[in-house]
Amino acid sequence: MPHHDLPDVDSAHRALDEASTRSLDSSHDRWVHGLACAGFGVLIGANVGVLRLARGTEYYSWISLGSLALLVALAFWESRATRTWPRRARRTGWFGLGGSVLLAAIGHGILNTVYREDPGPLPVLVLASAVVASPLLVAGHLVARGGRR
Repeated sequence: MPHHDLPDVDSAHRALDEASTRSLDSSHDRWVHGLACAGFGVLIGANVGVLRLARGTEYYSWISLGSLALLVALAFWESRATRTWPRRARRTGWFGLGGSVLLAAIGHGILNTVYREDPGPLPVLVLASAVVASPLLVAGHLVARGGRR
């Protein structure tokens, strides 16, 4: 019993050739993933300084919860706004995230050691936040630009 609704071999080969030449890498997806990486960096970096300033206040828990909610919302937006992961974008983002989290842990440790009772001077907190954010900001730039050229 022949199946007449199946394509013939030649049309299947043409369709496969056409699909293999199409790029999955879109500038929109690169831009969204790059912006999300940068946004994660800004949120994680700002967390370092803002949580130091809020230490010992009734706002500390609310700030922690709010920053977590923003991170989840950003991840949700990133997943809904894109259809593909551009080449090397996922790996670059993970390296950026690892660098920022490592620097956040080191930064918290140093700030807790040097400034035990007070939050610390505002310029030091801003600098620590910027250093923590930098790996994800660089990753975001690389992803948005398209990686190696």
